[in-house]
Parts: sequence; structure tokens; C-alpha cells
Amino acid sequence: GKVKAITPYGAFIDLGGLDGLLHISDMSWAPIKAPNEVVHIGQELEVIVLKKDMESERVALGLKQKYPDPWTTVETKYPVNSVVTGKVVAITDYGAFVRLDETIEGMVHISEMSWTTRINHPSEVVKIGDEIKVKILNIDVANRRIALGIKQLLPSPWDEAIKKYPVGTIVKVEVTAITDYGAFVKITEGVEGLIHISDFSWTKPIKHPSEMVKVGEIIEARILRIDEKERKIGLGIKQITADPWLSFIRKYQIGSIVLGKIVSITNFGAFVELEYGVEGVCRLSQLDIKRIKAPEEVVKVGQEVQFKLVRLNKSQKQAILSRRAYLEEMERKDFELYIAQEPEIKTNLGELINQQKNNTIK
Repeated sequence: GKVKAITPYGAFIDLGGLDGLLHISDMSWAPIKAPNEVVHIGQELEVIVLKKDMESERVALGLKQKYPDPWTTVETKYPVNSVVTGKVVAITDYGAFVRLDETIEGMVHISEMSWTTRINHPSEVVKIGDEIKVKILNIDVANRRIALGIKQLLPSPWDEAIKKYPVGTIVKVEVTAITDYGAFVKITEGVEGLIHISDFSWTKPIKHPSEMVKVGEIIEARILRIDEKERKIGLGIKQITADPWLSFIRKYQIGSIVLGKIVSITNFGAFVELEYGVEGVCRLSQLDIKRIKAPEEVVKVGQEVQFKLVRLNKSQKQAILSRRAYLEEMERKDFELYIAQEPEIKTNLGELINQQKNNTIK
């Protein structure tokens, strides 16, 4: 037939008194934007009849069907992980299309262009007409898509980083961003990790990571975990030093006398800073032997006070204290010391009664 007319969606072919439509999608196995890339008015073509509707007198024609579908052998021709050379034929906001041969194109997504540089647009890396090497990342035959990569031709900074910095390593990192739940830090160029808000301090309650670090600051942190599948690294600042809670419970047992500093007072008691920075709490009823209405009657912020350790709240890493128990123990010891220093004093009630009787007889 002869090309009679061209429209945006195809070309009409004069078959000799009957027109057939060669749709743009049936012109070439390679992606095309317009029919005139393949055909022109007056051109004689040999086409295949794909479908005919006798009632409406419509005939659907195909040109690409004269040749084998290249996608049937694409996985053999371009195996995954192979490196090939292609030509950049189109650029969008999200990537660049690369023609691998006359019929097959693939796409390099913007995220696959560089390991380390933050790219705002693919045109920063490639230009139309560039001959570039790419790596085959994935092939989706059903949807006729090939995912390509440029950065994969270079060593991955992620792989280098996890070899250089295994779990347990202390590294110097730069704070790059702060969120409500933690701080992102740059470990090496192109590799970031996260310090969760719970990993900043063993003892200090932190409401927001900005209390501890600021963007651009260089800090030390320990690698806590590496998720190779998700490419995530977790770090911690507090893990650089030993857990003070463990040091505290090794040194002090239930019943021990401990010295602490009153750091805050509430209507229900007082919070106390103990050795190693461990937090202690003493309830209002345990602040004094006598009944009091407010903690300020017996203690004040900044005062150093001795308490008796009565319980350990391991889940909250908190020491439960009693000043009352400490005072009672001190009274008992004072009394025992007094008795030891004055042996002639008789404390036995029976003996006291006998003495009273003797005095009465006399």
C-alpha cells in the first residue's frame, strides 16, 4: 500500500480502493514519538493485515510485525549486571532514556546516577546525544522496561563504608539534618546514618535532638547496627561510654546509703541526681519521719542529701529512695551507740519495775 495521510496517532494506507490504518504503536518495536519518524506521504510499504472489520470496512495494519519482537530475546542479549554502551535519546525530570540498539531503550533513574552527589536534574550528569556506559539493573519484559544504572559502574561508598566501619566502631561524623526522632549524620561521602533520640544520653531525658547537637557539628558516635538490605546505619553517642546504670547497680545494693543532689521538686516528691548520673526519686511520704505537706519543708533544689536505696526500677533505670528510712536508721544507730556508751543504764522494763518497787519499800 501507499501512505495516503499521516495523523498524530498513525498513518492511513491506500490498499487500492480501501484504506487501512497503521497505528503508531504498530510502526516500530522501538519507541517513537510521531508517525513521521517512520513513514512519509507517498511512501510505498509492505504491511501485515492485523485485523479487519467487514461491517465498518476498517483494516488494522502492522509494520513492526514483519520483524521478530526484540523483547523476546532481550534478557539474553542484555543480561542483568552486564555493562553496555548506549546513546542518550531523551531526558525527563526523573531520568534519562538510553537507546541500547535500534529497537531497545532503557532508563537511568535520577537516583541511579551518582552515589555521592545530590542531583537535582538528570541534565547535570548527561546530555542528549551522549554515548555512555550503563549497567543493566533490571528487565521487565511484560512491561517492556529496562532499568539502567550509571553509579553502579563505580565502587559503592556504602560497601566501602560497612567494610571500614563494622558494628562497634567509633567514628567522627557530621550532623546533616535534625528531626523530631533523631539526627542524620554523614559517615563518609554518600553514606549517612541515624542517631535515634534514645541513643543520645544514658541519663538525661531529651525532648528534642537539637538539645544535644546542631547541623554542621562534628561529633563522635559508635556504629550500633547495619542493615545491609535497607542500607541503613544506626549510631549512638551514649554507647561511647559504659551504661552508668550498670555501674550503679554493681556498686549499690538495696538498703545501701547513697548521697544525691536534689535536682527538681514536684508536689509528689523530689528527683535526685545520684552517682554516675543515675536518676533517683523520693516520694513525699518518704522525705521525712514526720508528716509533711510539701517537699520544700525539708529539702531544696541543689541540696545534697543522704537517702536509703529501697528499690531499683530497672525498666526505667531509676533508683527509688527514702530519706525517711535513712533518718530512722540513723536514729536507731544513735540509740544503739548511746546504749553502748552507757552500759549502766537499764533498759529492761522488768528491771525498771523492780527498781521502782525497791524504791517504794525503802
